[in-house]
Amino acid sequence: MKSRLFVALCILSILIAGTTATAYASFKDIPSSAVDENLMLESLSQLGIISGFPDGTFRPNNAVTRAEFAKMVITALRISPANLSRGQLFKDVPLQMWYYNYVTEAALNGLISGYADGTFKPNNPISYQEGLAILIRALGYSDSDLSGIWPANYINKASELGLTDGISLNPENKLDRKTTAILINQFLLLNKKGSQSTVVETTNNMSLKDCIITGTSQINSALSQNEVETNTGIYHIKAYPVDQIIGYEVKMLVDNSGNVKAIFPVNESNRKVYTVDSYISNQADVHEVNGSKSTLTLEGYSNYYYKGQSVQMNTFIQSIKVNSTLIKNVDSQGHNYLVLLDPIVNGPYISPSDYYAGMSINGVKLNSANVQVIKNGSKATLNDIKKYDIVKFLSDFLNTQKILYVDDYKITGNITAIKPGSYAATQVLVNGVAYNIGSSTAQNKLKSLYNVGSSVTLLMDQDNNVIDIIPPVYSDVSDIAVALKADTEVDYSAGPAGGAIGTVTLFTPSGQQVTYKTSQDATSFVGEVVSYKVDSNGYVTLNSVSVNTSDVTIDQLNDTINGRDISSDSIFIDVSENNGVYTAKLVQFSDLPAGTFDSDVLAYEVIDSNFGDVRLAIFNDIMSLKPDFGVVIEATPIFANGVQTGSNITLLSTQGTERISTNILNLQVGDIVSISNQAIQSRLKPIQKGGSATAVDNSRIKVDDKIYNLSSGVLVVKCDSPNNEYSISSLAELNTLIQQGKADDVYLYSTDGNYVNVIIVYRD
Repeated sequence: MKSRLFVALCILSILIAGTTATAYASFKDIPSSAVDENLMLESLSQLGIISGFPDGTFRPNNAVTRAEFAKMVITALRISPANLSRGQLFKDVPLQMWYYNYVTEAALNGLISGYADGTFKPNNPISYQEGLAILIRALGYSDSDLSGIWPANYINKASELGLTDGISLNPENKLDRKTTAILINQFLLLNKKGSQSTVVETTNNMSLKDCIITGTSQINSALSQNEVETNTGIYHIKAYPVDQIIGYEVKMLVDNSGNVKAIFPVNESNRKVYTVDSYISNQADVHEVNGSKSTLTLEGYSNYYYKGQSVQMNTFIQSIKVNSTLIKNVDSQGHNYLVLLDPIVNGPYISPSDYYAGMSINGVKLNSANVQVIKNGSKATLNDIKKYDIVKFLSDFLNTQKILYVDDYKITGNITAIKPGSYAATQVLVNGVAYNIGSSTAQNKLKSLYNVGSSVTLLMDQDNNVIDIIPPVYSDVSDIAVALKADTEVDYSAGPAGGAIGTVTLFTPSGQQVTYKTSQDATSFVGEVVSYKVDSNGYVTLNSVSVNTSDVTIDQLNDTINGRDISSDSIFIDVSENNGVYTAKLVQFSDLPAGTFDSDVLAYEVIDSNFGDVRLAIFNDIMSLKPDFGVVIEATPIFANGVQTGSNITLLSTQGTERISTNILNLQVGDIVSISNQAIQSRLKPIQKGGSATAVDNSRIKVDDKIYNLSSGVLVVKCDSPNNEYSISSLAELNTLIQQGKADDVYLYSTDGNYVNVIIVYRD
């Protein structure tokens, strides 16, 4: 067996400043994260082979004396201590010394010898070559079994047997305590010459069980605290950090009653630990404890373990969650296996307010540095936490990462029934729909605060359980999205709804495009606005929403849609389609075209239940109705039968140089026009001619002491008057010209007289 000392786990930047799970440590000077090293030392300690110092340290770099090494080997072999009748074999090993018994038995068993002067030199450090010779003899080999001369013959035999795997020392180097522990550990797992059993089995009269640790009481509530589940059975175990070695292949020294005496890792260098960031079908995006990211593909020929049990790949895949721990390893037979551990969840809790620096939730202080926050299935920040949001703290099983999981599922309406009654409520009906009570808080409020007819907002967890009830809050938009794409990935009969498992890609009001698993046929929802809910297994359920049937009027001057004010946090989404492919993007209200449009332009809107403001509006390709602007830099009349029928013009616009044919007559160089769908819509007239600009920023310009509002994406053009040469400029360059006093001939153009769409700066 090749032994590798565990590389210390690096705890990633975590989201919550709080306590972490207590890690195991046998000795104060061995890092608690060095799980394999602690496991080895604990096993040797349980077998009585090694011990530490009174101050709780192991002192791994201290040299080992010849007497100490003799004690370790005699103890490992379970040879009874010598009695005084054996006499004094070495003149420097008197009967009253603690090491007399061990040195004497080692000598009588042919494991060690002294020096020509009759001494043993018990306090001298033992060398690598001396230690190997003792262990090879303890395995039953003698000089006659070895070829070559000392010390190469013993070193070569040790290498051949695997005794020195992972160790690289010169023959005369002194053995330290750490290297000695590794040698003894590997010695115990070797067979004596001519035997079919290992040293540790023979000397302890126990058996070694080759197994994979798949579960503990932390992940399988059916186990007691001192039980460990493996792929070969359940065993009783004490004094070991079993939660930290889930997914290990090990050899366990077990007595006839199933009690574990020692644990020896096998092939632990192949073990990989991943935390799940996202997952679709049989692929999971993961990161390792060092932060490196990758995609893990689950394949049918691996063995899978979940909640301590061997499971089919389908069950394993459907049990994966964000922040699950995936442990991947290869057993000693060369077979791949994976162990899945659920994330540890604390909560849910209710956020008492919108986020602020130093905020705590249920006594846990939120840390604003390097935070990972997921809200409604999308990446977010602490600033996205709002009052009444549902908050859960999730960590992967090994506590290498914590995620703040935030949802704002709310149901607002009137209580229509409480079942079976107010004093023992298990369900509450709001607007005729039944919801299960999921907390004592909600149950108590139905006893004392709310009854049938009350207007309330239910705060829901991901499983649709009511965890709190509060007075009505503003209309919610977190469960609204646009379905962009739907696919059937796999057909698993074990799916949560017993049918196909597909995927659907949603565009949410947060501006994120998120793909979920679903057991629905979601193809009929593509291109539509939907309400959605994600369950605790990561599956989404879609429902249709009411469609707008009225014309829509957008008033940029008064900031209204259909006469309703827009709130400060209003969200606007524009959905477009090209050859059956749907895309969506967030847009600003100021980007929307002004005017009255047909009903199919506005797909859906959410109105604030308290103030009647527009909180969300989803449009169908409304941005295609917004004109672009350009300046004519070349115009050629088109004639038919001697009569001008139009013009071929060249425009300079935000899109660059464009050539357009139009039926608009008498267009001249320098004219400002609006463009939509590669067609000229109208010619603009200036609202300011030849004024002097004295200030400009991203939203305003001051000309002749009058301030004008700028539209988003305003077109700025320079014109060198002598040559009539036009070029695209910017607000930043215009500001520079103002500072230089070179913006005293400025023209402003607007489609509605309220917002400036085009600025032209003429220069001599």
